[in-house]
Amino acid sequence: MANECIITVKGRDNGRTERDPSGRGNTTRPWRDQTRPLSQFIRGMGCYAGEMARHIVGCEKCDPNKYLAMLTNASSIPATFGAGRFANILMQDRRTDKKLALQIMWDSHQWHLALAHASKLPLNDWYQIIHDSNHQKGKFEQYKVPATGRRRDGKWMIKEWHKILLAPGEEKFRSGRGAGRISRVPRAIREISARVMYLKSVGSALPDELFDLDDYIMIHEIMGE
Repeated sequence: MANECIITVKGRDNGRTERDPSGRGNTTRPWRDQTRPLSQFIRGMGCYAGEMARHIVGCEKCDPNKYLAMLTNASSIPATFGAGRFANILMQDRRTDKKLALQIMWDSHQWHLALAHASKLPLNDWYQIIHDSNHQKGKFEQYKVPATGRRRDGKWMIKEWHKILLAPGEEKFRSGRGAGRISRVPRAIREISARVMYLKSVGSALPDELFDLDDYIMIHEIMGE
């Protein structure tokens, strides 16, 4: 791509660290320094998304929406790149198309990031994002949360997304650094999202207009009895 910025992503300290004395590298950061145009960093290495996004946010020349547009087909982007994280960082830039960024977070399965920013959009725009997403039956049935009272030892509980959103209590999006309480998401957004997730999880169609959503819920409940 012409007129792109060229950046350097630092490697893992010449390929050797305390964690990896063999110098083999891993999937989060390259072994050696990498220098190339920005768009060529959209590949399966965890650190690239953050390095790209931080450069774009601080660069007057780079258009954040041009790079977001490259990520709209989530199925063609390596999951290890972290498209949702990339879009989340770009939300710091006033030039960023918020609807496009949230669409990428949602379609990348980074639902907690999208929900955290959803109040920055009109409700109809938020509904359109989750209405148009390609998630099918089964995708919204389970939500992994850290098991209560357990240390960070990989122990998790499985809960249902739509129930968590309607009655979040003290539930968090995730544990550790960057954790946020689901209850802080505005109620209207939680309720709309919960209804969409529920209908998709049971294989139901969705209305084109937000104001018809409750009618679809009622129809499904009647037909299911």
